[in-house]
Amino acid sequence: MTETQRTIKIEFSEMSSVVVDPTVLNTRERLTTFLESMICKKYLTILPSFISSSIQKREWDELVRLLRVWEWNLDRAQSEEWFRSADFKRLCHQLNEICVSFERVREELSPEDKELLSKVLEIIGYDSPKVVELAKELIMIAMTKKGGIISYTRHLRRWLKSLRRVLILEISEKTDALSAAKAEVKKRIRKTGRKGRIFVTFVNLTVAVALTTVLPPMINQVMDTIITELGEEVIVCVVTDGI
Repeated sequence: MTETQRTIKIEFSEMSSVVVDPTVLNTRERLTTFLESMICKKYLTILPSFISSSIQKREWDELVRLLRVWEWNLDRAQSEEWFRSADFKRLCHQLNEICVSFERVREELSPEDKELLSKVLEIIGYDSPKVVELAKELIMIAMTKKGGIISYTRHLRRWLKSLRRVLILEISEKTDALSAAKAEVKKRIRKTGRKGRIFVTFVNLTVAVALTTVLPPMINQVMDTIITELGEEVIVCVVTDGI
């Protein structure tokens, strides 16, 4: 393994927190399973600011509107029943109680992490529709807190792809450090009896020229285009498969 490969693996595998993707809230089973997994006992668990704020202020219509846009193919009848239920509000409040909002996290960032956050914002840009801002915030959280983004569907990939200078890679190697990190999360969720798919996304800021030395030739061509059109530094999102 080259020094570049070693550095990338170490940076990606140091997961100290978990970021909650909106799909976690979209069905009773997912939200219940996540809460019962007690992942918050192992990791600092962070909610995007909009979700946390909407729950705290009881702005349920705004929250549901964003959840539907994020996961656009929800079953309408089933989701309508779920979002109108007292359990949805109760479990959302429970989630909010065990999680930390990104607004609070930002207040406590170290000077180094604040500098990293500024660099990330320069790369992905400012002023986007709310749903895209949510995708940006997920990246900002994952970058500054070394967090894995937990999702129950592939929808996150579509929103990350909408951002500037972001490269999506998907892996399935069971021996990879990333898969090992996902395995811990997966094990905790599986203990609750859930058998559905779970995706964990890891985010890193990488110098594109260095990254080309460890990626397959096809990906190198993509990276060359990114370097030419968008600049040298890119944000790499590595998605471990949902098996």
